[in-house]
Order: sequence, then C-alpha cells, then structure tokens
Amino acid sequence: MDRKRLRTVSIVAAAFAVLLGAFIYQLTLAQTYRSYIVNQNARSFYDLVDSVRTIDSSLEKGIHSSSDAELIAYSSEVWREAGGAQANLSALPLSSEQTDKVAKFLSQTGDYAYMISGKAAAHEAIGEEEKKTLEQLSSYCKTLFSSLSDMEEKINRGELSLMKMRILGGSKGGDDAVSAACAPVVEQFADYPTLIYDGPFSDHLADSASVMLDAAADVDMETARQTAASAMGTDVSAVEYRGECEGRIPAYCFGADKDGAAVTCDVSRRGGYVIYMLSDRAPGEERLSPEEALSRAEEYLRGLGLSGMTPGYYMTGGGALTANFAWEQGGIIYYRDLAKVTVALDTGEVLGVDLTGYIKSHDENRAPLSASRTEEDAKSRVSARLTPTNHKLAVIPTDFGTEVFCHEFLCTNSDGRKYLVFINDETGEQQKIFMLMESENGTLAV
Repeated sequence: MDRKRLRTVSIVAAAFAVLLGAFIYQLTLAQTYRSYIVNQNARSFYDLVDSVRTIDSSLEKGIHSSSDAELIAYSSEVWREAGGAQANLSALPLSSEQTDKVAKFLSQTGDYAYMISGKAAAHEAIGEEEKKTLEQLSSYCKTLFSSLSDMEEKINRGELSLMKMRILGGSKGGDDAVSAACAPVVEQFADYPTLIYDGPFSDHLADSASVMLDAAADVDMETARQTAASAMGTDVSAVEYRGECEGRIPAYCFGADKDGAAVTCDVSRRGGYVIYMLSDRAPGEERLSPEEALSRAEEYLRGLGLSGMTPGYYMTGGGALTANFAWEQGGIIYYRDLAKVTVALDTGEVLGVDLTGYIKSHDENRAPLSASRTEEDAKSRVSARLTPTNHKLAVIPTDFGTEVFCHEFLCTNSDGRKYLVFINDETGEQQKIFMLMESENGTLAV
C-alpha cells in the first residue's frame, strides 16, 4: 500500500474513531440522563405518597382533638406536608389534566389547615361546619392515598414505568399504562366540591377575573396553532391540534415532534396567548453561562409580546436554567405578573415557559403608584439584626388575592446570610420576609 493511500486510510480510521467516541459519549450521556430522570421521578413520587399518608393521619387526629395545642400541631403538619406534596406532584412530568384537581385539593387542604391553626392559636372555637370541612378533606385524602398506593404497587411490580411519566395528557406516544393508572385519581377528583373560605386558595380567588382575558376577543384554532408553532420554534405544519383544555384558562392544546423531542403548548381561546409550552428534550453539555441563558429567556418573552420583564432568582439543574420574571413599570416590580422560563444550557433553546400568573394578573393600564413613605423611613422599620444593602419598590401578592405596595430591601445578617424584607408603604409594618438560599445552582427565596 502506497503512502498516499495509507495516509487516507489512517485519516478515515481516525475520523471514524472520533465519531464513534462522540456517539458513545452521547449514548452514555443519554443513559445517564435517563437514569437521572427515573431517580428524580421515583423520589418525587414516593415522597408524594409519604406526604399524603401523613396528611391523612394528621387530619384524622385534628378532627378528634380537643386540645388547641394539639390542633395547632396537627394543622401545621398538614400545612407543611401539603406544601411538600404539591412540590413533588409538580416535579412529576404529568399533564395538567392529570394533576390540576389534585394540586388544587392539596393547596386548599394546606391552606385550610393553616387557617384552623390560626384560630386554635387565638383560642377561637372550631365550629361544626369547620369540622365537617375537615372531615370532607380527610375523605378525599384517603381516596388520593388509596389511588397512589395502587400506583406504588404497580411500580414495585414493574407494571408501571416511572421513565414513561412524561407529558402524557393526550400527547403522542404517551404510555397507556401510566394514563390508565392516573385515570382513577382524575375521576375521583372530578366532582371535588367548591371550597369557599377566607384563604389564598379559595375557589372565589382562583376563579377571579383576568383583565387581559376579559378585554380580549376569542381566536380560532388555526390562529392559535400559528401562535403555538412560534412558541415551539417549529413550522406550523408540524403542529398537531389535540383538542380543547378546560383548566383555569380555557385553551387550545397542541403538540409537535421537534427533532425527536415531544413538545406541548396551550394557547388561550380568548386573546390567543401562550399559557405554557414544554419540551422533553434532554440538554447536552452545558455551554452557556447563566447570564447568557437569562438573555435568551428575555428575548423569548419579548417574542411572545411580553416587554418590561425583569429576571428574578434562578436555579440550574439537568443541563437547564429555570428563572422567574416579573413585570416592571415605572421603577416598580409587580410580582403577581409572573413568567417562568426554562432554557437549555447547551444551545440556549427555550424548553419551557409558564405564563399563567402573568395572564391572570397583568393589567397594562394600572394606575401609577407613588410611595408615601421615604426609603429612609421604610429602612428604619427593618429589623436591627439585618443590614439593608439594596432598595426597590414592589407590589407583592397577599395570601388573600390582593396586592400590597411595598419597599423591598435586600439585607444581610451578621453571618452574611441574605434576606428579602418587604415593608408596607402604607402602614410601615413588615409585610413579608424571605430567606435567600444560595448555592452553586442558583438562589431560592423561602
């Protein structure tokens, strides 16, 4: 074999080796990611089962308790576990159709227990109607626990795959076994009653009007499909109409296969606004910085017609960054006008967006606000144990569906830990305080 031919063969062999190595790397990465997904799903599911079990037990004890101190303890446990159950339920990549009613039940159960705890702490009598409501919540909790236990047994027997828990609500390629397992839960909560009480998850607040939607006209399905295609980043011909969704915001539901990834998108029937979009593509090697990802997210929101959105805190994980954005006008941040965006850190592609908060709360014609209290006066109301380092003006939501105009202070304590403190502009009282949990993956406000 002459040198020229030998050199050609060597180059081809080397190129093949590189390609083979890249293929093996990507295969290993995909397998690692799949294992990560299975482990995350398993942990979320089993933690959800444990939380519902504890809620059921604590509700039972609270109903039969004659001690205010014990009722406070049991109610607080229900409130805490309901929050954990919500977080674990939302971590499972199931469709909104499969989770909305259960999420609502958990929210209201936790909130109602918190209200009962407050009454017990004030030594107010718990009336017969409130006891009946607790019994009703306990009955639904038993039903939920029974259904989750059945799913748990099927998972343990290998009849149900946690890997296949993914964007299933009518999506192409959904696992029939998972859908069938979820069906009893959906059916049992179909007639979940309206719960009206003085709390943040009361039905009369969840069903409150949206200025954006009330002022908008209905759009037809084809117009909505074009909007969905733009949000998904694909051609409209690849977008499949999958019916209408009757959630908090009535919508057209769409799906698409984008380069092998399943993508879903809901577009409101009124106004044709993107409510949410989600892709199940597994990101590859991280190449973008958090700042670059936030820039991509802002650009994406502007493309959907959302201007003036200010990024808040973010978290990274699984090769993606998820950040919250709030609307800012006239130097004031409106935290109810919220958008959540997830960006892949390999290509900068937006993998998910949730605009529910923005659509439900946004009003372009809000009356301008002006602080009646000076920054210095508001700062003097912050705890002496904290040192304010930054000041903003913000409108924040209360637990009861209203809003409060506040001075926002970023503070540190003597250990360097950071806090967000909100001082009510009208009363001068502390309205809210959050502790900022910082890590290499980002910051959470808790």
